[in-house]
Amino acid sequence: GTVAVQLDYVIPSYRDLRNAGFVFAELRDTWLKQGGKTVVTRSVLKSHQRYLRTVGFQADANDPTVFRRPVSPAS
Repeated sequence: GTVAVQLDYVIPSYRDLRNAGFVFAELRDTWLKQGGKTVVTRSVLKSHQRYLRTVGFQADANDPTVFRRPVSPAS
């Protein structure tokens, strides 16, 4: 039930959260149909970790470099 993704940076002019919204909106149904319940990624960069938190990820209690976000059904 886990979808592992590698998230990368975009140039500053595209750092307005639209990319994350697009990815989650476009892939949500696919992930849910495949049994995905959680998206997991890893980051050691503080600025990237802030971005992940902004788009709904939470740091793992046991490993602060691992971030998880539920795959939520469309509302």
